Amino acid sequence: MERIDRWQNLVSGAFRLGEAGGGEKPDAAREYLDNVLEVFGPGIDPLEDWEGYAVRRMALALREALSER
Repeated sequence: MERIDRWQNLVSGAFRLGEAGGGEKPDAAREYLDNVLEVFGPGIDPLEDWEGYAVRRMALALREALSER
């Protein structure tokens, strides 16, 4: 996936998450984070793509925080 497409994916996913109903939010958030982690895969090199690496680390931390609830 091209870098521009990754940012479009983040934004469109954020809008979908924002439109999710109250009871659906935790599941929608997990689904969104799983999608983010697919787009920003484990092969991201922080030396070559710092922004992509930062997004991946944030998504991993948020998914872990949600799973602890």
